[in-house]
Amino acid sequence: MATEHQNTGVAAERSDEPASQALAAAPSRPWYGRLHRSTAAIGLGTTLATVAGMVITFCGPEAGEAVLESPAEVADGWFLAAPSLQDRSSTSETPPSTATAMAPSPEPLANKGPIAAASPLLVGPRPAQLPTTIGPKPATPAKTAPVPPPAKPAPATYSATAGPACGGSTQFIRYGEYQDGNKGWINHGGGCGSGFVSVPMSGNAQREDPRAYTLWNFTTGPVASGSCAVSVYVPNGDLVAVGGDPTYYRVFERFGGAMIGSFQVRQVAQRGQWLRVGAYRITGGRLSIQMINTGVNWNSQGATWAHHAAAAVRADCTA
Repeated sequence: MATEHQNTGVAAERSDEPASQALAAAPSRPWYGRLHRSTAAIGLGTTLATVAGMVITFCGPEAGEAVLESPAEVADGWFLAAPSLQDRSSTSETPPSTATAMAPSPEPLANKGPIAAASPLLVGPRPAQLPTTIGPKPATPAKTAPVPPPAKPAPATYSATAGPACGGSTQFIRYGEYQDGNKGWINHGGGCGSGFVSVPMSGNAQREDPRAYTLWNFTTGPVASGSCAVSVYVPNGDLVAVGGDPTYYRVFERFGGAMIGSFQVRQVAQRGQWLRVGAYRITGGRLSIQMINTGVNWNSQGATWAHHAAAAVRADCTA
């Protein structure tokens, strides 16, 4: 391998005597050579060492051998020196094929006269890159698992029951109430969820009496916009107490505004139970359910005094 001179600033020994004619022109030209003998040991695995007494064989225009007298720094197979060389052109030793097969010289080195100091010399195969650090390779940091994105917050919900004896965010309104025995409104008492009132029918299967109705209002709080599932409770009782067949309901976002739905319940066939009647979309944070009084309270025998039962209504809303 050919290596050009490099100015490393390493001091070289000088001699006033003439240089060997074979190597006199060396400082101005590339040196071609390889190390094949050393009188100094180089420890295996040593990253940096200092050696001297190496025999270098040169080929090319100035063939011959020389002895490296000055110490040389060794790094990964490279030998960098600005040595004084002794000419060994007359020797006929065959160098080993690699620098790792170094052995002590079998004979003392003959002083055949010093030659001119060589320029800094790199001997050996050029590595891809000289080491930049000394010491063990730093450990690769362990990979950390990616942090999952934060979970989405649960959607807002609202649940409440409206009816007689209920309160909070709900209202129960009895519009047009009056008492007149079995002919008027009948209050059956009870707490929230169990209490109810009986509302007299209009007497017409096709028309309501707008002067009497009940209303359940909900203010849905955290659910300003979402879906509300509506359930109604049908209490137990006779025809005078619970006689809707059917009972009609209307659904509003806000009573007095546009109607968003309706349903009907056959109270006489479903007494004593909660009934899920549908889900309705709201956008204004309110929900209203109206029960109207359309219905017949008589038969061929005369008056039956049948009433609609107005009990609890529940809303379960999700944003």
